[in-house]
Amino acid sequence: MSTACQANIQKEADEVIPAQVETLRELEESGVKIRRFPDEVLNALHDSWDEVRSELMAKSPEFDEAYTSLMEHAEKMQQWHDLQTLPSKTDVQGD
Repeated sequence: MSTACQANIQKEADEVIPAQVETLRELEESGVKIRRFPDEVLNALHDSWDEVRSELMAKSPEFDEAYTSLMEHAEKMQQWHDLQTLPSKTDVQGD
């Protein structure tokens, strides 16, 4: 199971994300304007997810355990990301 999960994550990084970026580029070249959802839409989606997640965590001990574990892992990864990420050139003082 662990090997399958690792392979899936590696495939996502190696193939899926680059393919999505390429598709976005092709769409833009054909005249499609790519935009993010407005913040108010994203906030409403986030609020809805919070509600659904809370309901699922209350109903399913398995979901609760899996989601809690995922968030603990994400917190660890964020700390690593914050420590190793270089600031963008606009964030560097003296330029």
